[in-house]
Amino acid sequence: MSAFSSRSFWTLLMLSLLCICGLAQSENQAESNPLADQQQSSGGDPDLNQILHSALQNFQRRLFYSATVSEGYISTRATSTSADSNAIRITSSWLREAFTVFRPYIALNLHRGRTGLTLQSAPVITYIPSRVGRFDINGFLDPRMDFSFALSPRLELDVSGTLRYGDGWSQAFVLRPQSSASSVSSSTSAESATQALSSAQFAVSGQVGLKWQRSRRQELSLMVGKGYSTVPGQATSNNASDVNIVRGQVVEHVTPLISLVGYSQIHQINSGTYKCTLTGGGLGLSQYARTTSWSLEAGPEYGSPGCNNRIQVSVSGGFQHALSNRTAVDFYTGRTINTFYVPGNYWVTSIGTGLHHRTSDSTSLDLTGSYLHGSNSWDALNDYSGFFLTPRFQWRVTENSTVITEYGHLASTRRSGSTLDHDWITLGLSWHPNPKIF
Repeated sequence: MSAFSSRSFWTLLMLSLLCICGLAQSENQAESNPLADQQQSSGGDPDLNQILHSALQNFQRRLFYSATVSEGYISTRATSTSADSNAIRITSSWLREAFTVFRPYIALNLHRGRTGLTLQSAPVITYIPSRVGRFDINGFLDPRMDFSFALSPRLELDVSGTLRYGDGWSQAFVLRPQSSASSVSSSTSAESATQALSSAQFAVSGQVGLKWQRSRRQELSLMVGKGYSTVPGQATSNNASDVNIVRGQVVEHVTPLISLVGYSQIHQINSGTYKCTLTGGGLGLSQYARTTSWSLEAGPEYGSPGCNNRIQVSVSGGFQHALSNRTAVDFYTGRTINTFYVPGNYWVTSIGTGLHHRTSDSTSLDLTGSYLHGSNSWDALNDYSGFFLTPRFQWRVTENSTVITEYGHLASTRRSGSTLDHDWITLGLSWHPNPKIF
């Protein structure tokens, strides 16, 4: 199998966009344009304010915003192993310090029918007294964008993008929950933990997708995506990761509650001298009910000669169940390519669970935990395993304010013998007013 080159990837992306433009033109060429009619009747060109007002007046606009301020204390233990000509040396460090975390959140949602645009950001700003006067990156940026547009009654376009930038210390606090606009899903606990354990300082990803409702029971979709991330301090030839993905799938709604999925996909991985192309496919099944929902998909992937392992298996599954009106549990597992771990460790296995209990009308308790394992790196010593545990208690003091206290434990071990452990406890106040509709 020949390698899936970057030129082929971008050619496929351009062809997809050209098809989108052609379909949109064929769907809309018979429709009238009120703005153009108004322009012809008035004999003049509308200015920019008129164009923007005409475009936005029919959209429902919602503004979400909130903020969380926390005071905490963290204990960090790190060990590293290195070999010299005489023996193996082990060095360790132990750091304890107080910190302050401020996390604002803002999201703008524009929605009309099947067309929607959401822009959101929830940066993490940390103040650490021991770092005052140093030029460290004390924070974490996480802006996101999601756009959907109905090209026709049966054809829909989806575009999304994410940028992440920050130091590994601040990424630990991405585990903190945040408000979210309904059209954009928040990161799972496993995704947040992979960010916290990663050494990547910059990552950007985006995807373009088409979904066609072939019939009431069948949907076809095509997605083209790209992810890029870098790590400071690594060798120049291995300090960046570039991953491309193309995925097509068919969803058959067997019943209103049960769906069957068939998919095929291609991954292209470029990291310095490491080049790997994986091609595969699989099947999936999902069921959604009032109290219990679950989904599972899996399939093999076959690698090109440049891959470390020629045969891999991808798995993704989740389970949610409401034990009562006040208690719910969830479970998830997956083995897939994750671009945020650099260098290497492209295959990430995660297993996690959560317990959510509303202790009263104003208080709740959450307990989440996960195990992660990264493998198939270009350097076997970079393979790692890690886990995290975060019990969290929330007390809703008023309609728009909540007190949150949390203990967190995050640990990782690499095959080279180095370890990293974080233990922290925080007490914070979250302000979350109702969204503004204008």
